[in-house]
Amino acid sequence: MGGVGGCLVSADRVLMLDRVLAEGDQVKVLVLSVDQERNRVTLTTKKLEPTPGDMLRDPKMVSEQAEQMATVFRQRLDAAAATASAEHSTGVAAADGQGPYVY
Repeated sequence: MGGVGGCLVSADRVLMLDRVLAEGDQVKVLVLSVDQERNRVTLTTKKLEPTPGDMLRDPKMVSEQAEQMATVFRQRLDAAAATASAEHSTGVAAADGQGPYVY
């Protein structure tokens, strides 16, 4: 993404970050949104975790399964959009399979 930085927030308390990540580590994240006006990117690893807290316990496993978990997340988004469209018939289109993206 051209050197974009991000802040990774954990729902779990991390007492010793260096046991989970080190400066310079590469981490796969899911890009939830991009706000070009405010120059902000919303990132998450939570949606890539098979089980909550996996990023803290086994970041390598989360990275290895990131693409698969991102596909599952996209499928959930598509299903939710299709349901909303059917329920509200307001012209809300189902997600087109583009984004969110894993980097």
